[in-house]
Amino acid sequence: AEIQRVGTMELGSLQRYLRWLEVIGNISPLLGLLGTVIGMINAFQSLEAAGTQVDPALLSGGIWVALLTTAVGLIVALPAITALNLFEGKADQV
Repeated sequence: AEIQRVGTMELGSLQRYLRWLEVIGNISPLLGLLGTVIGMINAFQSLEAAGTQVDPALLSGGIWVALLTTAVGLIVALPAITALNLFEGKADQV
């Protein structure tokens, strides 16, 4: 009975930490998407300010931000979700 109680406590502790991996895995792509929207807004504001004299260099900064934030969001989310699934599988075996 004591072993089961301690095991249940330890499992609860492990699952609490897994919740953080789940949050990180879920929020990261959303933050990347937010950065994409902000980057595209910047690109379109530059386009509007340029008027008829559109220079591709004006757009590239906003597009670069959009692509970078999307990539970073995915780079953070993919390992977090992979680790979450791996650890949840191990916790289920206990």
